[in-house]
Amino acid sequence: MTRDGLEWAGQPGTPFIAPMKIKHQLNKDQFDRNILPAIGGTNAIITAVELDCGNGQTLLAAPNMHLNAGGGYFPDHCLYISKGNYPMKLNVTFTTKTTNELQTREFDIGEFPVEAEIQFRPTDGEPYLNDKKTEYVIGVAPVYRV
Repeated sequence: MTRDGLEWAGQPGTPFIAPMKIKHQLNKDQFDRNILPAIGGTNAIITAVELDCGNGQTLLAAPNMHLNAGGGYFPDHCLYISKGNYPMKLNVTFTTKTTNELQTREFDIGEFPVEAEIQFRPTDGEPYLNDKKTEYVIGVAPVYRV
């Protein structure tokens, strides 16, 4: 939100700024128009949809996500800790009805631009990602005893 109303992040004048977590949504119309025909249309039974965030992180969604299940949102967030262009991919695993063959196709879906970053410099150690790569840890909060 801005003083003048609602603006979408990523629009000119409102860049994405790292570190940030963002929840991505699958566009059903684009999926039906571009991805579904490439995997065989109604001859394909989708078993998995996975988003490669372009930062080493992948998000696995329900196989019926392309039908707009859950509003089409992936179940977790992508975490971007520095500026850059992140090449995103969509991996679709499916079985072909006629051959019963399990296949996975990878689709380049464009770059996610993070145009700026705020750098944090801890007094001790270096920032790092947690084991699941879902949090950027800058340091440990001090504990005070009274």
